[in-house]
Amino acid sequence: MIDLFAQPVTEFPFEVSLSVEDPSKTQKAPQSVNVHVAGQDSRILIGAPQATDLWSHWPAGSHHHHIYEERQEFDYLEVRLACSFVPARGTLFSWARLDADLIGPQGSNHEPLVHDLFPRAVSTAVRYSRHFSVTPTLKLSFVEVSAKAESETESLKYEPELDAAGLLTSTPSWTFQSAQRAGLRGSYELFAIVRVPKETSVHLRMNATAEARGRFGPIPLRRTGGSCSENIMYELRGLP
Repeated sequence: MIDLFAQPVTEFPFEVSLSVEDPSKTQKAPQSVNVHVAGQDSRILIGAPQATDLWSHWPAGSHHHHIYEERQEFDYLEVRLACSFVPARGTLFSWARLDADLIGPQGSNHEPLVHDLFPRAVSTAVRYSRHFSVTPTLKLSFVEVSAKAESETESLKYEPELDAAGLLTSTPSWTFQSAQRAGLRGSYELFAIVRVPKETSVHLRMNATAEARGRFGPIPLRRTGGSCSENIMYELRGLP
């Protein structure tokens, strides 16, 4: 088992809106989706993913035998994502979805696969310690804590409802829905263990969509100058 720590998300250096389809134009900086709502801009911010090679941090002989047998063919990455909701005044996000597409090299016999996701489902308000571990079977293990036990910077807070999907696929997604008066707001940190073929480049395409509500009910959303969804491409790992 290895122990890891998720640094707190504070603020993003800058925001831009663009669509990137060419892997040679991958983005390193955080991106945002600006949604035009009743004359104002609500934003969904997508932070640049952070990927950690688990093999390089793993004590020799401490992982499960069937995982060890894959070391010659696959690597495992611990990937950290961040999605933030910044509604304009007088509006709120009632629903949103973050879709991801893991893209390996063309012609490869094996595509990248999601081995584990955290959190998988949030139905009540919950808080976890930022200190987490990865088990010998390469599963994420977070410990639930009370609000008084950990400070804001030492814990991860999740509000309902949040559902993750896409285990053992290359297309994970996270669906956010809020029936609360305040709607979706603030930052959500998301984690995944991804299996990737050795000595290959891996890219991650992100797409965000959302629904908003105003004083008189649902508001049709549109992207400034286009639709209300956005594709952003990141490089998780380059060629060795």
